Amino acid sequence: MDKDKIFQKFGNKEYQVNENTFIMGIHHLLGEHIAKRFEGYNTILDTCCGAGFMSIALARYVNQVIIVDINQNHLEQANNNVKLADVFNKVEFILGDILGKYVLNKISKIDGAFLDPDWAEVGNSKHTHISRLSDMQPSANELFNAVSQMTENVILRLPREMDLSELKHLPPHKLEKVYLDNDFKFYCVYFGELRERVGDTELRVSTK
Repeated sequence: MDKDKIFQKFGNKEYQVNENTFIMGIHHLLGEHIAKRFEGYNTILDTCCGAGFMSIALARYVNQVIIVDINQNHLEQANNNVKLADVFNKVEFILGDILGKYVLNKISKIDGAFLDPDWAEVGNSKHTHISRLSDMQPSANELFNAVSQMTENVILRLPREMDLSELKHLPPHKLEKVYLDNDFKFYCVYFGELRERVGDTELRVSTK
């Protein structure tokens, strides 16, 4: 990977990524703004963490982040990256399926969660996104239902191609469009008391 591109997107450190986790990763300026919604919380769950960039942002605002990913390579990258970011002492790693009983039984108590299921269409580029909750990996419907049993304070990250009618069956929420340099990147959907921590229905961040 081009080091300059990694520095530009994730901050001035030699973070470990591959092509997929680079595309999946949230720009550090966006991650910072979103993570700040959890400021003052104790323990936050971060599912489908990729190379751990949202986990790094979260760890700067909360006491503990529990990272869950089914991909061992992703967790190895995240492990390296949280060390470089000097937040390793705040992070717990769990390898496994977030919907499996083994993983759920290991999570005792959380105050909030950041859910980021894989949107990529199977067999296609990470740039080709799914518009239905049930088709994501893991199913965003099942993921939300499982995690909402542990906390109502949830942020669900969804692709800009999302069919918003899919959200009608979900509990009361606030929808936010997230922009970087006027480029619409993705949606964040806020639940529980996090809805009160969102001002406008758009987040606009500039790199300039």
